[in-house]
Amino acid sequence: MRDKILEWNKLVVQGMINGLTHTIWDGRRDDIEWVRGRLKLWESFGRCVMDLETGQDYSCSEKDLKETALSGYHK
Repeated sequence: MRDKILEWNKLVVQGMINGLTHTIWDGRRDDIEWVRGRLKLWESFGRCVMDLETGQDYSCSEKDLKETALSGYHK
Protein backbone atom coordinates (compact mmCIF):
# COMPACT_ATOMS: atom_id res chain seq x y z
CA MET A 1 0.00 0.00 0.00
CA ARG A 2 2.81 2.41 0.89
CA ASP A 3 4.46 1.90 -2.50
CA LYS A 4 1.27 2.81 -4.33
CA ILE A 5 0.82 5.99 -2.29
CA LEU A 6 4.44 6.96 -3.00
CA GLU A 7 3.78 6.41 -6.72
CA TRP A 8 0.77 8.71 -6.54
CA ASN A 9 2.79 11.26 -4.58
CA LYS A 10 5.28 11.35 -7.45
CA LEU A 11 2.39 12.11 -9.81
CA VAL A 12 1.33 15.03 -7.60
CA VAL A 13 4.89 16.35 -7.68
CA GLN A 14 4.90 15.95 -11.47
CA GLY A 15 1.69 17.98 -11.66
CA MET A 16 3.33 20.70 -9.59
CA ILE A 17 6.35 20.70 -11.89
CA ASN A 18 4.01 20.90 -14.89
CA GLY A 19 2.57 24.20 -13.68
CA LEU A 20 0.11 23.49 -10.88
CA THR A 21 2.34 24.98 -8.19
CA HIS A 22 1.27 28.11 -6.32
CA THR A 23 4.78 29.50 -5.89
CA ILE A 24 5.09 31.10 -9.31
CA TRP A 25 3.95 34.73 -9.23
CA ASP A 26 2.83 35.15 -12.84
CA GLY A 27 -0.89 35.64 -12.27
CA ARG A 28 -1.84 31.99 -12.64
CA ARG A 29 -3.61 32.04 -9.28
CA ASP A 30 -6.15 34.42 -10.82
CA ASP A 31 -6.91 31.97 -13.66
CA ILE A 32 -9.88 29.69 -12.96
CA GLU A 33 -8.41 26.93 -15.14
CA TRP A 34 -5.33 26.81 -12.91
CA VAL A 35 -7.56 26.63 -9.83
CA ARG A 36 -9.60 23.80 -11.34
CA GLY A 37 -6.50 21.88 -12.36
CA ARG A 38 -4.91 22.22 -8.94
CA LEU A 39 -8.11 21.17 -7.18
CA LYS A 40 -8.52 18.20 -9.52
CA LEU A 41 -4.94 17.12 -8.82
CA TRP A 42 -5.46 17.04 -5.06
CA GLU A 43 -8.97 15.61 -5.29
CA SER A 44 -7.77 12.75 -7.50
CA PHE A 45 -4.91 12.02 -5.11
CA GLY A 46 -7.29 11.96 -2.15
CA ARG A 47 -9.74 9.67 -3.94
CA CYS A 48 -6.91 7.28 -4.85
CA VAL A 49 -5.79 7.05 -1.23
CA MET A 50 -9.33 6.61 0.09
CA ASP A 51 -10.16 3.96 -2.51
CA LEU A 52 -6.99 2.06 -1.66
CA GLU A 53 -7.65 2.32 2.08
CA THR A 54 -11.26 1.13 1.77
CA GLY A 55 -10.44 -1.69 -0.64
CA GLN A 56 -12.24 -0.21 -3.62
CA ASP A 57 -11.14 -0.11 -7.24
CA TYR A 58 -8.90 2.95 -7.64
CA SER A 59 -8.24 2.64 -11.38
CA CYS A 60 -10.57 5.49 -12.40
CA SER A 61 -9.18 7.84 -9.74
CA GLU A 62 -5.65 6.87 -10.72
CA LYS A 63 -6.41 7.59 -14.38
CA ASP A 64 -7.70 11.08 -13.46
CA LEU A 65 -4.62 11.72 -11.34
CA LYS A 66 -2.26 10.72 -14.16
CA GLU A 67 -4.10 12.83 -16.75
CA THR A 68 -4.17 15.89 -14.50
CA ALA A 69 -0.53 15.56 -13.47
CA LEU A 70 0.72 15.14 -17.02
CA SER A 71 -1.40 17.92 -18.51
CA GLY A 72 -0.51 20.35 -15.73
CA TYR A 73 -1.13 24.02 -16.48
CA HIS A 74 -0.01 26.04 -19.46
CA LYS A 75 -0.68 29.76 -19.56
